[in-house]
Amino acid sequence: MSSLKEREAVLNALYKDEPRVRIATYSGLTYKLCQSLSAQYIIRGLRNAQDFNYEQAIAQTNLQVGGVETVFLSAEPHLTHMSSSIARDLAKHGGDLSDFLPK
Repeated sequence: MSSLKEREAVLNALYKDEPRVRIATYSGLTYKLCQSLSAQYIIRGLRNAQDFNYEQAIAQTNLQVGGVETVFLSAEPHLTHMSSSIARDLAKHGGDLSDFLPK
């Protein structure tokens, strides 16, 4: 995985033309950072159910102690795990599996 500075640089470049997005690194509690920035929402990406189970508890805590809401977005399919039963069902019914196979 890239270093924090490298990830920050990539995100700054990605959002350079979007004035509503600010990239911030920090240590400590997320809800405190949000309060210091007057941010009311956190957007979190989820790859799978395990991510949701982990992030849900954090989101509930941020809401309870800091009044900060969390919005969850599902990751794009190529960034997630696909179960073999879903792949078999897709293939069985004539679906295209090419996006889910190594290139």
